[in-house]
Amino acid sequence: MNYAEYLKTHFGRKFVQLVALDVLNDVDNNLPCLLDLVENSTDSVVLWRSAWSLQFVAEESPQLLVPYFSKLEKLAIKDGVSDGYRRILLGIIKKVFPLQKEPLNVAFLNFILENCANPQRAIGTRVQCVYLAKVYTHDYPELKQELQLIFSEMRNHEPNLPKSLVVALR
Repeated sequence: MNYAEYLKTHFGRKFVQLVALDVLNDVDNNLPCLLDLVENSTDSVVLWRSAWSLQFVAEESPQLLVPYFSKLEKLAIKDGVSDGYRRILLGIIKKVFPLQKEPLNVAFLNFILENCANPQRAIGTRVQCVYLAKVYTHDYPELKQELQLIFSEMRNHEPNLPKSLVVALR
């Protein structure tokens, strides 16, 4: 299946899941193709839908993405990507993080901590950053105090936090 053409012409959860199922049926041949689209597609529709397909792959078999963990981190913090695409990548990273054994990526951690409280970011991206920060503090307890300070500042400086962020901060 030509994923780029298929994703460009078919919209909806069902079609995106079909791509994910195709990848899961032949991981060795199809996962690299999907990852290439997630990383290199210049068509925003294909980029988003391929990331969405990869999210379904991560939900079914997160262990398949462990070898690509650092690549996913780099894509998520890359300049010039939309917050929607970034939110999907952060969701994938959240699924894969507990399985991976790579050393802490300081640039990625800084991105997460900075963007928890960044009102310029989309709410979905901020929520994913909050959840990832909590996941990181589970493995790196020395970060907990800094995270509590960031969360406290968010509550104090943004009195009308969106409900999804309030729930994530609990």
